[in-house]
Amino acid sequence: MNILETPITVFNSVTSTIGHVASLAEFLNDASSHQLIRQIRMTEDNVERTRLKSGLPCATISAICPDGRKADDAFEHTGLMCIDIDGQDNPGFGSGAELKTEVCKVAEVVYCSLSASGNGCFAIFRLSHPENHLGHFLALQRLFKSRLGIIIDGQCKDVKRLRFATFDPEPYINDNAMPFRIIDAATKPKLNPTKTTVAMGQRTWNENPEATL
Repeated sequence: MNILETPITVFNSVTSTIGHVASLAEFLNDASSHQLIRQIRMTEDNVERTRLKSGLPCATISAICPDGRKADDAFEHTGLMCIDIDGQDNPGFGSGAELKTEVCKVAEVVYCSLSASGNGCFAIFRLSHPENHLGHFLALQRLFKSRLGIIIDGQCKDVKRLRFATFDPEPYINDNAMPFRIIDAATKPKLNPTKTTVAMGQRTWNENPEATL
C-alpha cells in the first residue's frame, strides 16, 4: 500500500478529544490551514506562536484512535512512526530546510517535511515491528544522535503523539523505502539462545551501534 493511503486519526485541534479516521494524504495535503501556518512562520514571539499552533488540525500518525488519545483508550497501530526534529534542539543547523536535507539522507525515511513553524522538520518511517514502537523509537533516537548529530524530540516515543498540520511545497517522498528494522536491545524480550535476532528479521543496537547496521 502506498504510504499516503495509510489510515490515521485526525483531530480538529490539540484540545479535541474525539477524532476521525482519514488517509495520511488527506491530512498532509489539506490546504485549509495554510494561511494560519504562514502566520505562524511570520510570528517571532514564542508564546503567540504556540497559541496560533493550538488552532491547527493535528493527527496521530502512529495510531488509529478516533475515540480518544488517553493512555487507556483503545488504538490500532498504523505501522508508521513520525519523529519531530526541532531547530531549537539542533542549533548546529541553520534552518528547518537544512535539517530536512540531512534527514532525507536516511534510507528508511518514507516522508519528510518542514514543521508548522518552519524551524524544524518531521520524518515518517514504516516499522518492521510496530508492536515494539518504543524499541524502534529508541533505536532511531540513538541512530540520529550518533550518526547525524541530530536530536529527536523524546515525546515521539508516545504512540499517540500528535503531529500538527503543516505546509511544505516540496516534501520528500520515497514510497520505496524499506521498513526501519532496528530495535533497541533493552526493549526486546529475552530470546532462546538457539535463536537469533536475524532469524526473527530484527536487528538490535549493541554497545557498538556501528556493528548493527
